[in-house]
Amino acid sequence: MHVLNVSSSESFTLSSGRVISIPKAEMVFEPWQGELLSDTYGNKQVLDYERRPMFAELVVLSMLKNDGWDGVWVDSYRKQFREGMPRSAEGTRELPEGAAKFFSAVTAVTGFKGCWDVFAWKGAGEFLFAECKRKAKDEVRDTQLVWLETCLNHGLSEKNFLLVEWDVNTH
Repeated sequence: MHVLNVSSSESFTLSSGRVISIPKAEMVFEPWQGELLSDTYGNKQVLDYERRPMFAELVVLSMLKNDGWDGVWVDSYRKQFREGMPRSAEGTRELPEGAAKFFSAVTAVTGFKGCWDVFAWKGAGEFLFAECKRKAKDEVRDTQLVWLETCLNHGLSEKNFLLVEWDVNTH
């Protein structure tokens, strides 16, 4: 994940009492200056990534794909797996068999609630969940800690998770 500049970690206490340290990347993105979008999911910040308008989740997904991962933005708002912005050519997609099997095992316990923003994979069994949080505006919710703990109970480790704290360049 060197493309995401993991520079620190953040500790969380799970309901079991276990304290876990999740790798953390800190990023600053450029705001989108182009044509206004009609669908911004309740006024989400639109970012400029490679001269294309994207939400932070899709920027992180794109960066992971550039680093050899495949994956999706888990659009929990509309309960879909996305590769691109709403109403874009990339649209939605289905998960491949191995990723779908793991995702289903976790959602059997948690439902869709608390799922991390980006679900990425390499091959059949190497998974990564990334959560995008805007600096000083968002924080990890209790439901996301339940999702994390459920994934750990299904064989993942803290190395399968990434917290991406991002902000917008104001200069």
